Amino acid sequence: MKKVLLLFIPLCFMYMNLNAQCTPEPNLPDGFLGVWPVGESEEPCDTIIPSTPANQGELFEFTFTAFAPGEIEFSGNTVTLADVVVDSIQGLPEGLEYVCDQTDCVFPGGQGGCLKITGITTAPVGIYDLKIFATVNIIFVGPTPLPVTFPPDPGSLGEQLGLPACPYSIEVRDPSSNQSVIEEQVSIKQNTPNPFTDITNIEVNAKAGDYTFSVFNLLGEVVHTRQLTLNGQENIEFDASALDAGMYIYSISNENGSVSKRMMVQ
Repeated sequence: MKKVLLLFIPLCFMYMNLNAQCTPEPNLPDGFLGVWPVGESEEPCDTIIPSTPANQGELFEFTFTAFAPGEIEFSGNTVTLADVVVDSIQGLPEGLEYVCDQTDCVFPGGQGGCLKITGITTAPVGIYDLKIFATVNIIFVGPTPLPVTFPPDPGSLGEQLGLPACPYSIEVRDPSSNQSVIEEQVSIKQNTPNPFTDITNIEVNAKAGDYTFSVFNLLGEVVHTRQLTLNGQENIEFDASALDAGMYIYSISNENGSVSKRMMVQ
């Protein structure tokens, strides 16, 4: 069944001019309608997309290929999709903005284009979740606008139509930090099970030392933290029974930085 989806496939192109045209990816997966990628492992939503971090004070550029299918299923009918309009992107770090290669960010049905996020950010270090607000315009009796978001809100039209729930995020880093050092010291795997309701387990492989395990909500608020002494391959058990359902970020950190992944509490 065809779905109302806008396809974003991230690619990196270097452009200095915000008004410059970008080049859409010509090799979209055959028969695929959706948001791509939704993560780089078997578990959904565990990978930050864009995967390239935005360093404070340095030019950041990331380009998505956007594609709107020519037809969709709506209310049990196959209808023509006239276009998809990207209305806004919420949550961009300060200094970053977006530009489309289509006039007014209107992507005609059955055609592809580009949406590029670019700029120089001075925002604080952290992970910034993005929400893309769009309008899907279909021909159903007459012109019918369908407001959707990527990712969709619970219970929204987008969720009913099967839009993937994985968020897009931009990680802002301090280029003078020792992030590469922490990535050499510790690695974490996707928690299992995921999604989960109460208990989940996180496999960690770390060089001997003291670390902080933290869990954040999507507002960046710490909902759990504890100190750990790790050495080699170990397991961290986390009890989320007191948390509301939703997406959370868990991290292992020390004085050199942090590594993080996502998890979904049901």
